[in-house]
Amino acid sequence: MTDIDLGRAAILDLGSEDYYYLGDAAAYVPSVPAERRAGVAREAMRQLLREGLVQLYFGNLATNKVVPLPLDEALRAVDDPRAWDGTLHPNGYCFANTAAGDAVYRGEARPGSARHQPNER
Repeated sequence: MTDIDLGRAAILDLGSEDYYYLGDAAAYVPSVPAERRAGVAREAMRQLLREGLVQLYFGNLATNKVVPLPLDEALRAVDDPRAWDGTLHPNGYCFANTAAGDAVYRGEARPGSARHQPNER
């Protein structure tokens, strides 16, 4: 399993539970060396967004008042280091699995076979 595979698995695991801040994705891959975590999480998130397995949102996690971002805006945010900074609270970038991402996480679908479907949380 590659570091990117570990990052993808970690993101899908987190995203299956609730909304999580982008920065949580990098922290949740402890088997990847610390100096590589941010880059691994960023690439894994890009892949999952493009495959429609994860949806990126912006808003207040404490109140679940978040707005889904279009794919092009989500990809730009993933490339912005400030988006991964947890000090933007209460508002910030967060993610959750789409229905297709949950199916892949539960082993009910193959990665890469998903259609983009924002998660209804």
